[in-house]
Amino acid sequence: MAGRKARQPSPAASACLDMSPAWIGEALARFHARRPLRTGSFLVTLWGDAVEPRGGALWLSSLIRLGALFGLGERLVRTTAARLAAEGWLEREPHGRRSLYRTGPAGRAWIRSAARRIYAVQGAAAAFDWHVVILPEGVPERIRRELRWLGCGRLSPEVFVHPAPERERLAAVLAADPLAARALVLRDPRPRSDPAMLRELGRRAWRLAQLEEGYRRFLRTFEPWRRLVAEAPAPVDALRARLLLIHDYRRLVLADPLMPVDLLPPDWPGLAACELCRELYERLRDPSEAALDRLAPETRAHAAQARDWLRSRFGGPVAAVA
Repeated sequence: MAGRKARQPSPAASACLDMSPAWIGEALARFHARRPLRTGSFLVTLWGDAVEPRGGALWLSSLIRLGALFGLGERLVRTTAARLAAEGWLEREPHGRRSLYRTGPAGRAWIRSAARRIYAVQGAAAAFDWHVVILPEGVPERIRRELRWLGCGRLSPEVFVHPAPERERLAAVLAADPLAARALVLRDPRPRSDPAMLRELGRRAWRLAQLEEGYRRFLRTFEPWRRLVAEAPAPVDALRARLLLIHDYRRLVLADPLMPVDLLPPDWPGLAACELCRELYERLRDPSEAALDRLAPETRAHAAQARDWLRSRFGGPVAAVA
């Protein structure tokens, strides 16, 4: 708006930007420029990508130390962690004056469901199992939001579709609300519509034009990182880059129905975005894990299993990285 002053970064964010290489600083500046900042969303990315593979438990002091790498102040991290615990996403264990946080039931269910989508290889052949969900009137908005997180497309406020949902997760989302539990769910594993009609359905239900622009913006932003990460960034910078990368990517892929290639628009940029994310993630994985060994020493006991888990993401190692 005209006349409105740009919001200045917090002291913690400014200090973080000053200590970072230029390319990391630019990524952090983009992150802090978003409004609202959504610290909870970023801590969910951090936890799901980096903490859960290492046993899913972290001292609050370590979480604050990790948050500081991204310009998040101590008070902000404390209040966000407490809110995630109140929502059942995390569980807090008091140990005298210290607090240990563990993955809660809601967090574990979300991480498992989201990981299958975030770290999938896009364009892989998949069997159709079309579901149409018709919600009763008056269902809380949080149910619609969770359906979108599952990758469901919306045809109307009450009608959602998905080409192959996680059926157990879908059932759990609907069962979480008494009104949503009455939803009508129709299933058709082999729709007889022609591919053109299914492509049109995808365009309408998932706002593919908006998603396409998001993927193209991701490619413009992160393509230069191919050269930069090849120069062996320091472990802390690799950790920053890995989490900023996957945070931007997951915001896109969790809104993507991940349709088979033959139903996607021509030159669909999601495929190139997935391959770019995969290459960068593999380059950043080992040095970023070394940073976690130092910054969150309580997770070292699970470091070996974490590395095996991380290597399986995006279908396993990239055969050749340019």
